[in-house]
Order: sequence, then structure tokens, then C-alpha cells
Amino acid sequence: MTSSIHTARRTFVKLAAAAALTPFASRFAHAASDSVVLGTWGGDTEKSLSSLVTASKKRYGIDILLDVGTPSARKTKLLAQLNRRRNAMDIPFLVDSDMHYLNGMGALLTLDKARIPNYGNLREEFTHSAYSVPIMYSALILVYSKKLGNPPKSIKDLWNPEYAGKVAFTNLSYDKIIPIVSHAFGGSTSDFAAGYEALLKLKENGVRLYASNEAVGNAFQSGEIEVALMWKGRAHQWIDAGLPIAYATPAEGVYPVFFEMAVTKNSGFPDESQKVLGEALTPEVQQTMAISLGQIPAVRNSGLPPDVEERLGFNEEERKRFIKPDYAYLTPRLSEMLDFWNQRFKG
Repeated sequence: MTSSIHTARRTFVKLAAAAALTPFASRFAHAASDSVVLGTWGGDTEKSLSSLVTASKKRYGIDILLDVGTPSARKTKLLAQLNRRRNAMDIPFLVDSDMHYLNGMGALLTLDKARIPNYGNLREEFTHSAYSVPIMYSALILVYSKKLGNPPKSIKDLWNPEYAGKVAFTNLSYDKIIPIVSHAFGGSTSDFAAGYEALLKLKENGVRLYASNEAVGNAFQSGEIEVALMWKGRAHQWIDAGLPIAYATPAEGVYPVFFEMAVTKNSGFPDESQKVLGEALTPEVQQTMAISLGQIPAVRNSGLPPDVEERLGFNEEERKRFIKPDYAYLTPRLSEMLDFWNQRFKG
């Protein structure tokens, strides 16, 4: 099972096909100083951004070049050039916790929201940041085999003896799983002690760790696992591909992760970059990214068919119960969290 699996629904196929046919810019962003450079993930994310590249050129005459790399590489590159007249990266595309870190380092421009077209279409609860714009979001939910007679309803259910050795996590999500478990076991997103203790108990019960989301899908297919914490959009891709799984929103709530864009403080094109951020909020671009990546649009007017948005997203009541991250607590502890995961939980 690969990340290229697409839903069989006609609407999904039509939108995804349209995205695939749109040409996208070269990743060799450093080669052109007269273009806005957007640092991003590769793979499906890079492909999905083709709609943004095309729309920005058509509407504003702005050329965008995509600079592909890992989140760590993007942050390192951006910070290394803060003292230059112009940063080689104008727009970083990262998750919310990374943006908090970069802003704390003085690397991001305070945005002029009046210069960001379509900013008013963002859901009101997502407009709190002065330095970044949420483009899409998702959250980890409970995904389980339909063969289970007693499926999990909460995060704490994963510790039930009946699931011993059949629970799966991805190593990629360690920095989300630790706060989630801490919250579920009486701690909070501002205190991870309860989460560390609970995860070590789960290790004793038996837990399977995988290097990628795709590997978790393969493990479900083979019957190696029965329960996992997984992105909701990914679960839908697997269901549409015929995998006999179902899902539930945890009783404790979900911990959202926002995929955001910002403008570097020493960007050579701050006005143009803010227009690009606004273009990323248009229904056309939001639809393309939602369909390609299985993520949830950050705007109220995405234009996704209601049944598609309902399947990918969370309703108003569920959004009210989002578990709020504490970036000020989390960011300086990322190394500690990774050490715990690799040395004590995996080891």
C-alpha cells in the first residue's frame, strides 16, 4: 500500500486528476532571484502545490519556485540566512509548532492581514497567529480493524490487555503522541510526565512502531496490527482502497496539527509572498490540497462537496473539544521528547 492510493469516489478522482495535470515549478529554487521561493515537503505535497504555482502566476504574475526538503533542513536553511540582505526562502511551509519555534528565533515577518487576500475566509478559531497562516489541518484518530469485537473509543483503551501487541504508532508522530497520551492520562500538554510513564507501560504490554504511515497501512492489511493512532485523511484513503478498517474520534478529543505558511523576516518579496499566502486560501487551491493529501481545508468556503468535507473533517462540536497545544512548553522539549522516544520507548 502506498501514498499514491486515491479514493474511488468520482469527485475525489476528478479533483485529483485536475491537480495532477497542472505543471509545477522546479525545485531548484536558488537559481532564480526574481521568484518567490516556497520551502516545502516533496512527494504529494509538492505535486499538490502546482495549483498554487499556477494560480499565483495567473492572478498576480508572481513566479513561485519550490524548494523541497525535510522540515529540519528548511528550518536550518532559513535560520542560517537571517543576517543576509535577502533570505533564499521567502515562504516556509511547516507545521504550527515549527512556526512557533521560528517566530521565537525572530525569523518570521509579522503579517499584514489586510495584504493577504481571502484571509477573512479562514475559520475564526484559526486566526490567532500574527506570523503564520493555516492552510490545512488534520488530527490523529483511533483507527481499528473491523474484525475487533470491542473497538477502542478512547486513547486510554489502547492500554487494554486485549490489544496487547496489536497497537501501532508511527515514529514520525512522536511529538504529537506524547502530548496526546499525557492529556489522556491526567497530565496535560504543559506536562508530559504522565505521558512518558503511560507510554512505558504500553511498551511492556507490547506496541508496534513503524517508520511511516504507509507501513502502518501495510500492517493493517496483513493483520499484524488491529489498532493505531493515524491521520483521519489517511484512514479514509485506506477505507476507499478497500481496507477493512473503521475509525473513531477519541473520547478525550483530538490534538490538531496545522500546516501553515509564513513569510521570512528578510524576504526579498514580502508583499508578493503575502499575496501567495492569500492565494493558498482560495477554494481551488484548498480543494486540490485537501484531495491530494487527505487534509482538511482551513477556510469556510473551500467548496468541497459536503460529504467529502464531512468525511475528512471534524464537526463544530469536535472542534470545540480540540486538545490545545502548549507551544511554549513543547518547543524547548523537542530534543527531550525525541530522546525519550528513541532511547526509552523504542529501545
